[in-house]
Amino acid sequence: MISTTLLEAIENEMSSLEVDFHDDDWIQTIPSLPGWYFFETDTPPEEFCELGPPVGINHNNLPKKVDESSSLRREGILILPAEYELYFVYSGETANLKARIKEHIWGHEKTYCLALSNYLILHDYSWVVHWATCSFGEKPNDSKLWRIFGEQAWRAKNGWPILCGR
Repeated sequence: MISTTLLEAIENEMSSLEVDFHDDDWIQTIPSLPGWYFFETDTPPEEFCELGPPVGINHNNLPKKVDESSSLRREGILILPAEYELYFVYSGETANLKARIKEHIWGHEKTYCLALSNYLILHDYSWVVHWATCSFGEKPNDSKLWRIFGEQAWRAKNGWPILCGR
């Protein structure tokens, strides 16, 4: 089945780096290619609820995202942490992994992003970004449907990250 093959490709090709909020040199190793990305942290869900509104007008409202995803908890499909362990809080797909991950870390005024560096309390926790490149299609936009399908297949297998709205 194609979804199994695609999921295996995503999981087998996944690379990872620890996020450093004080130095952006690490981001240079992330390719500027289309693919999937995933954020993992040991931040307790209740910490996100205390963050307050986003700094940027287009930035994700993290407390609101946690609240919106709470209905999935009752259905048992929300990804939740085991005590003091890393868990996936966000997943996405993009035409440019480096640029998109950078936006989620440091924010960008014109994009819908996490802007994690704006929340100093989050710096006290461990953060890891994972990514896998998508080799379907000749141009980044050719792979868009494959990237969406791969992201949804990953969520169907692993559960819904608490900071994802759709």
